[in-house]
Parts: sequence; C-alpha cells; structure tokens
Amino acid sequence: MSISFLAALLAYCEENISPFHTPGHKQGRGMALDFQRAWQQWGLKLDIDPPVLVGSEGATLPLALLAEAESKAAELFGGKATFFLTNGTTAGIQSMFLGAIKDRKVIIPRHIHYSVLGALILSGANPVILPPKAKNSELPDSRLTPEQVQQVLSSDSEIAGVFTQNPTYFGFADDLQDLIHIAHAAGIPVLVDEAHGPHFAFSSELPPTALSQGADLVAQSTHKLLTSLTGSSMLHLGGTLIDPEEISRYVEITQSTSPSFLLLASLESAVYQLAADGQGLVTQVLELAYDLRRQLAEVQGIKVYGSIEAQAEGYPYWDPTKVVIDFSPSGLGGVEALNILREEYKIQGEMADFSRVLLVLGPGDDRDSIACLKPILTDLVARYKRSPGRTTIPLPGYSSQQVLTPREAYFAPGVTLSLKESIGKVAAQLVAPYPPGIPILIPGEVITVEQIEYLKELACSGFQVTGLTEQAEIRVVK
Repeated sequence: MSISFLAALLAYCEENISPFHTPGHKQGRGMALDFQRAWQQWGLKLDIDPPVLVGSEGATLPLALLAEAESKAAELFGGKATFFLTNGTTAGIQSMFLGAIKDRKVIIPRHIHYSVLGALILSGANPVILPPKAKNSELPDSRLTPEQVQQVLSSDSEIAGVFTQNPTYFGFADDLQDLIHIAHAAGIPVLVDEAHGPHFAFSSELPPTALSQGADLVAQSTHKLLTSLTGSSMLHLGGTLIDPEEISRYVEITQSTSPSFLLLASLESAVYQLAADGQGLVTQVLELAYDLRRQLAEVQGIKVYGSIEAQAEGYPYWDPTKVVIDFSPSGLGGVEALNILREEYKIQGEMADFSRVLLVLGPGDDRDSIACLKPILTDLVARYKRSPGRTTIPLPGYSSQQVLTPREAYFAPGVTLSLKESIGKVAAQLVAPYPPGIPILIPGEVITVEQIEYLKELACSGFQVTGLTEQAEIRVVK
C-alpha cells in the first residue's frame, strides 16, 4: 500500500529536517507571536468549519474584519489598495489578467512562471511573447527590456498591458522604471509577478519594489519570504490606470467561497507583525544571509552566487537571502547535491537545477539553524567530489512560433505523442520542470527539436517535470 499524504507530512516532521526552503516562517518559528499562541491553545478549532462566526446578528462571514488589516498592508507595501488571497499568488495573477486584460493582447516575457499560463488560458488573453534578453544562458531570464516594449507598442495598437516577473527564483532583480514609464506613456498598465519579493519593502539593501517603481498591479507570495502560511498571498494595486472595483470583482471569483480562516488570520498577523517591526525582522534575515555567505566562501568546491553573478547576467539588483550554491567546481550536479543534502544530512533546499542548489533564508531562521551548513557542505564536497564535467545546460532559445493562443490550444482537441513524434506539432499542454516552474513548452507554440532535447536532459538529470504523461508523452493539438 502506498504511503498516504498525511503520512508523508508526518514523516517529514519526524525526520527533523532543517528547512532551507519556503515558507519563510520555517516551521512556525518566525510567525507572529499572537498567531503562534492562538494555534498552540486552540489548534484545529482555529480553522473554523464551516467558515462562519456566530454573533449577535447570526452566522456571518467576518471578512469585513480584515478591511483594517488590508488597509494597513497597502500602507506598508506602498499600494493604494491590497487584497488578501487564500488561493496563493496564482489567484492574484489570474485576477490581474481577468481584471486588466481579459481577451486582449498582453506583452509577456518567455520565461514566466507556469501559473501565468493558467491566467492566460482562463482570461483568453493573447500574449505577445518576447524572447529572453540573455542569450545561451542556463538561468531563466524573465526580463523585458524597455526597448522591446517600446518596439511592440509602436507597431501594435491593440496591446492592453505589459506583464513581467521580477525578481527571478534565484533573487536577481531588474530595474523596472524605464519599462513602466514607456508603458504608462502609452496609457498601458504594468502587471508584475513579485512572488519572491514581498520582503523588499522592508530594507533599502534589497531591490526596489515594483510598486515603488510605479507598477499598477503586483502579486506577492507573503508566505515565501515573510511569515504567513503557505497559500496566503497579497495583490497590491498602484497607480491610476486600474479600477479597484473591477479588480475586486475578479479577486472575488478567483477565491473560494469558503476561504480558510486560518490563512486569512495568518495574513492579518503577518501584517501587524510587519507594522510593529518589519524593517528589524528583515534586517535580521539579511544579517544571517551575509554571515552564512562569509562562512560558505571558505568551503572548497562550491561557489556562492552574489552581486558579481547577478551583474554578469545583466541584473542591477540581487537578494542576499536567496543563497544560490553552485556545485560545478566539485563536479556535482545540482539535483544530485540536493538529494544528498536531504537523504544524508536532513537538509531540505528550496530547489535545484543542473548545477546549483537554492537555500532560502526567512524570519524563522537564526544563527543556530545556519550553523550546520558550513561543516555539512564541507563534508559533502569532500566525500562526493569528482572531476568537473558539463553540469550546466543552456535553456532552449525559444525560437518556436506561437500559432494559437494558449487558451485556443489548451481547449482544442488533442492527442498524446512521444517526444520524438511531437516535434513540429503544436503544444496543447504546458510542460515545465517544477520548481522553478518556467515552461519549456507553452500551449499554442510549435514544438522544436531544441525543446525536446532539453526535456530529455531534464529527465536524465532527475528533474520532476509537470505536463508529461507517465509514459513521457506530450499532448499536442490534433
């Protein structure tokens, strides 16, 4: 009999894993004290089912009680309004596209998170997909250059919005001001997936926020680098181009009608925790990150990414709390190193690629939690080091042609074919390694040899790839 989902969760707890991954509260250690105390006292009773509170006026959904916390969040993050989300940042992105784009054209970068594809399919938006700025890089590049955006806007009067993702999963961030200025000059709103940057607002040492640069809608995963529970996020409204009532309508339909009170309460607690000392909270995490980086710089056989690597890729900003460790000097692959850390040292990283492992620090970390990493990585490299080989593989160039919108392709009659047979066909399913969830195939584009070869490399290296059948087949348009 296969292990149950609950049993797997309990096994994770019993293994006493050190979590260097999201969520940022790190097994509850960094959560607001009032939320910790409430959970310890009331446990499951805190997550009321059915989701109603009974008062003098009868059974009601007490969502109005969150208005003050949402207003405080808008003030803290620099928005004009904030919406709490219990379906994750995915719901925020869907609300963006439904409320601001619908079935019109939108400029997007090729390297977007696959949740954006869901928003494109649901909204019927027609993406104008721009190729990555970096050439022959193995790192996902989600930037849009101002020049690219200006060129498209000058030649296509039907563009209704610009969407980008900033920062990257590895914490590299671009300057958005020129891009936003160009879009606004054309009366076009800018929508930003800032899932990995909710903490940026609380330190000048971190990249500038999308809201501070003038973005119109920004979705953030409050749970990733701050202290709310997984699945809880925020959507922030800025500027004057978007009607808050229109966005509110779509936030309503992308949420469950039976929202988790536990997630909402964790968002509220996180907001007031940040209001009390958000800057101090984030400063502590940054100090830990710098300390850890100094320690790991002494470990032979690894390389820790920082400002030099970000600038080499053309990014002016980077996030020190995303500790990217390159194992290629020791000859180890990233997925291999991630698995060794988990199985032999009880360290769980956030993700890995062909040569790197990402460790994420959050408010739940402290000096005791990071103390083990230097000796563990020193031991790992000493035991498994081999002659360096080819451990990094450039992402496909994405020269593929988009012949259908993602919605058209996704709902079209389809058939599953082998990887080889799918070359030259039109993809009907998004296919992506997860994490980081950057699609290798987007519904509606013609599948190339380059993409199929890359998928084979992923399979050989042990990546988990979503969108393929158990027989490694691809759904294509019939």
